[in-house]
Amino acid sequence: MDRFPTEIVSSIFHHLEEDHHDLFTCTLVNQWFYATVNPLLWRTIWLKCSDTEELFFDRLVAAHHPVGQHIRCINLEYTTWTDDSLSLLMTHVSDLEELWLHFTKNVSDQVIQQLLHHYPNLRLLHLGKCRLTPSTWYMLGGQLKALHLDRCQGVPPDLFASTRSLSQLEELWIDLNEIYNPLPPEEEDVDEDDNNDDEQETCWMMEDDTIADMKHVLNELTHLQVTGRFSVDVVPRLFTTHMIVVWPHLTTLILDECERLDNDTLIAFLQSHPKLHTLHLCRAPMVDTVLDTMATCLPDLSVLQLRYSRQITHHGLRRLIQRGSRRLRDVFVLNCMIFAKHFPEITMHKSWGMLGPLGAVWLKQETIRKIQLDFSRQGIIDSQQEQQQ
Repeated sequence: MDRFPTEIVSSIFHHLEEDHHDLFTCTLVNQWFYATVNPLLWRTIWLKCSDTEELFFDRLVAAHHPVGQHIRCINLEYTTWTDDSLSLLMTHVSDLEELWLHFTKNVSDQVIQQLLHHYPNLRLLHLGKCRLTPSTWYMLGGQLKALHLDRCQGVPPDLFASTRSLSQLEELWIDLNEIYNPLPPEEEDVDEDDNNDDEQETCWMMEDDTIADMKHVLNELTHLQVTGRFSVDVVPRLFTTHMIVVWPHLTTLILDECERLDNDTLIAFLQSHPKLHTLHLCRAPMVDTVLDTMATCLPDLSVLQLRYSRQITHHGLRRLIQRGSRRLRDVFVLNCMIFAKHFPEITMHKSWGMLGPLGAVWLKQETIRKIQLDFSRQGIIDSQQEQQQ
């Protein structure tokens, strides 16, 4: 922990007044400090190294005090979860709000069902490479506010139907590399430990009914992320050419493979979803007109990321920055035929922007503010000159 809250620090000094430097007082401070800080240190377990998995479980089991009671979020990125490891988790961790499960092909339906019952306060569930039966998928919901499906298999097409209990979802993230792609019958006996993902990644077309359910049932969505190479067929069907509010509370939209999304459809969607503040689009064949729409229709836009949109120009991007949201603080473009030379403000101060990878330009808040301020000043000068004439 880089910095303790001010309340903790001030309380420590309060207990260490000049007249109370005795051992008893110091002991009380140590006990109080431990009791206060330990829950904060254990609240979130986010480990990105496979070597730490065994160490984490050893410490969890061997701890003199039940530290598992403090854990609310667990993400072990490179852990291959099994029935045994999940059972151990449920034994020592009593109350979870966020659980990220990666590489769960070897986890049985029975244990996943036990997990869902064991953690009634679970708000976010990430399932990575998970293969479950429909009955287990249908148990999802109720308390969940965020659901991540990362290259899962066997997900039923009616998972989001009105008869299910996911209508309260606020965040949905789907990777469409393998999802809804069950093994053919003749391949069901393939060894579960086979890690050759290419055998699993056959072409799949997401059913229209599933997309319709996402559009008409998930009315509380604030965050939608659809990624993966098979999303190329899904993305255009998430939209409509009419100005219909699909997700009235949507603030974050992240989409891969937008090459089949036409400009009119995208403009209509932006006009009908003015609450968007974070927008990531990849391979969208957009033109400057779409950027102009963002400037006029998205008053809260703060983060914009565009990749492989080669028809937009630096003039259009500059107009968006000049005339768009005053909350804009981060603009990143990659392989959009827009280069650092088009924004000399970046080179004026190195901390104002970053060149990023080859073909990328990253405009940070200071650069954006300077562009907006210069535009406003020029507008004032032009107005004064017109009045003088």
